[in-house]
Amino acid sequence: VKLKGDNLKGFQTDWTEALLPYGDNPPPEEIMFAFCEEQIMSSPQLKDTMTYHHMEISQKGRESSYDELVKIWNVHLEQKQARKIKNAYRPQPCN
Repeated sequence: VKLKGDNLKGFQTDWTEALLPYGDNPPPEEIMFAFCEEQIMSSPQLKDTMTYHHMEISQKGRESSYDELVKIWNVHLEQKQARKIKNAYRPQPCN
């Protein structure tokens, strides 16, 4: 599964669909982490967040995880959707 352009929502959908056939037995977390991290790191939308994430990991001397990557990209998409909804209901100035 590849990130196309910077379409994180599309990547999320493709990623989920790719994992469906595995059911309750997904690939090892290390493999999912490696593939997922490569794609997320290439996203301009997540560049600053991932830089901060890697800095925090190196400062605290710990390993990142697949679950953390999924959380980072899910939170980003949720915040993006919330801003979109908020902006849709923002009163428009009269000209």
